[in-house]
Amino acid sequence: MGGGREMTWCIYTPITAASVKTLGLASGVYDPDPKNWDNQMRKLTDADGQNIGYLTLVETMLSRATQKGARIWFQTEVTALSAANSSSVQVQVADGRVFNAGAVLLNIPQMPVLKLLRQSGEPFSSMFPEPLYAPASFPIMKLYLHYEDAWWRNYLGLVSGPFENANASPNSSSAVINIHDIPSQGPAPLKGQYHDGDVRCDGPAGKCRGFLQAFYSGGSSIDWYKSFHSWNGDAAMHISSKSVEHKELLASIHSALVGLHREALDAANVTALVEKLRPDSGVLSIWSQGVTGIHAGCHVPKPGVHPKPEDLPAAALRPFPGFPVYVANEAYGTVPCFAEGSLNMSSAVLDHLNVPLAASCNILTAATWSQHETDGRTAASSSDVADVSPMRRKLREATGCSSSLQTTTSTTTSRLVQAAAWLLVDHVESDVMTCSCLSCTRIVFIYGSSSSFDLILGRKSRMNPMYI
Repeated sequence: MGGGREMTWCIYTPITAASVKTLGLASGVYDPDPKNWDNQMRKLTDADGQNIGYLTLVETMLSRATQKGARIWFQTEVTALSAANSSSVQVQVADGRVFNAGAVLLNIPQMPVLKLLRQSGEPFSSMFPEPLYAPASFPIMKLYLHYEDAWWRNYLGLVSGPFENANASPNSSSAVINIHDIPSQGPAPLKGQYHDGDVRCDGPAGKCRGFLQAFYSGGSSIDWYKSFHSWNGDAAMHISSKSVEHKELLASIHSALVGLHREALDAANVTALVEKLRPDSGVLSIWSQGVTGIHAGCHVPKPGVHPKPEDLPAAALRPFPGFPVYVANEAYGTVPCFAEGSLNMSSAVLDHLNVPLAASCNILTAATWSQHETDGRTAASSSDVADVSPMRRKLREATGCSSSLQTTTSTTTSRLVQAAAWLLVDHVESDVMTCSCLSCTRIVFIYGSSSSFDLILGRKSRMNPMYI
């Protein structure tokens, strides 16, 4: 980015897609316009094609896990790790209990995992896990407004595509924020998409109501909104028109939306009508340092050689050589900001733990994200990008998989199903953890939640791999 160079990201998420399919969840097209880059992305839907939210995947996985015998403790903070030898790890929780584990999988973001390790005992307190310091983090914000009259659809026919106004930060998609880049007092920064919010067209003559995504990005535009956030430890906050400050916030955003669409509203002769409308509620989510158990929106690897960015997933997988402590997280994974990165690292952990897996491993162990700098050239397809990705090769090396890469997700292998057996999320945009019931000693899986570090214990007995 800069100097006339263009960066191409290949968002390739076969494990996530196969998990959705295996669970029997329905999905629909995310963006209905085939001309847009995100037309091939999918969203979870109900039987009628209505949005049901990504959390449905998490809830379904959690239900399957408990049915299979998983024991889960919420609101149970893990305070320290220690190890007397290389064959087990002691996991201490806030109430003083200590669990002995044959292996520990940490699926918590960068800042929480470093905090946990700082509180831990030997040998972790005297070892420096350099790869865990490699990512840089940045905040992300998402804002939805609810209208009983979805005017952008009802009067303007806008069902797809992005929009933004002049007060949206020019660095809004960048991980590096210029401290002097501050948004103006008005209008409210806008950077949304017409197709993202849940809309129901069930009124008279098909009139629509629903949510408009007014902002989804990072950058200094967050500074405009963050003074309205309650900062109570949770990312999401409900915006109510019954609150004085929220009423002002809703009015300011609506005014900005009218200003941005004024030309189209004038052409449709509905400006006066829409100006009088007001959103009745909304949801403001800011994933940043103030969110308990998360402390960031997304992560990207810093440029450098210890490790190189493309080597980070393999380097961070087992940050304490000789000890059975593993890491699988979006912060270190193959697809920053996507669940796929955590899923892919989890597959490598299963290999290290000698979980019986099917011979076909090419979908899962291939890295699922590629970053290339080109001179205005775009990769012709996902397979073109995959063939030259050093990250894909590294993940194959880390997991011992030498079979050729496939770019299809039509076949869900037993290996993939095992790796996606338990899927839990600490925030619905990026942090996903998978693990499997293992035929070995007790294994502890730790993942971040919006309020604490939660604990998941596998059965302490030999059992067949769990299928979803």
